[in-house]
Amino acid sequence: MSWSSSWWMCVGVVVTLAGCGGGRFDPAEVGGGCRDDRDCVERCLDGRDFPGGMCSLRCDDDSGCPGFTWCVDEKGGVCLPECEADDQCPVGYECKKTRREGSSGDAFVCRGD
Repeated sequence: MSWSSSWWMCVGVVVTLAGCGGGRFDPAEVGGGCRDDRDCVERCLDGRDFPGGMCSLRCDDDSGCPGFTWCVDEKGGVCLPECEADDQCPVGYECKKTRREGSSGDAFVCRGD
């Protein structure tokens, strides 16, 4: 395989990963599955709203959350992944309108029932 073929193959992989949401935020910070706080950078949310557990960060408003996440009025303020449709959320989660923490209005984020 020539150098140029290898380069284009790498470009294709990068574009594919970017299109799938790769690199948006660290799942150990927000959105990744977890069993307890040790699986996450900060905390593991659990219960009916977070089936199987979801990593999150505490926040007072959106400025405390990584890009592509919102600070919502849940458990004292937590960052959750933004979404526009259910298929953008982990299995068992839905894209739901939720009141924002520290800001007016709502945001669509991934959460369970």
